[in-house]
Amino acid sequence: MNVIGDVEVIRTEALPGVREEVPVDPSRDCNLWETDVVRMLKSRIGEEILFGDLGERILNGYHIRCVVKAHDIPNPSKMYYRPAITGGRAQYGEALVDWLEEEYGKDPEFFRKAADRWKLVC
Repeated sequence: MNVIGDVEVIRTEALPGVREEVPVDPSRDCNLWETDVVRMLKSRIGEEILFGDLGERILNGYHIRCVVKAHDIPNPSKMYYRPAITGGRAQYGEALVDWLEEEYGKDPEFFRKAADRWKLVC
């Protein structure tokens, strides 16, 4: 970026007692792609997940997207970040993987319920 015209420096030192919030780059916490999340979960909980009357399904990215939507995971957060630009690819944090593992441990049909809640068919 070029600056055209006169520039006047007003102040260069920090003001005592004034604290400015510095934005945190959400991609620092969310540095996993969907395939990374699936791979990590499969190593922790296994490849197949219970899916009600449909039996078992192979865990995949679709199930991750259902959970994010059904549970309204905040964006940005330590679990999920999707850039606001068109075509921006979702990124996930290890906090999401830990939470998914914990929820699945409490309820083996956690992913099916998320899909039902989001009203999508697997």
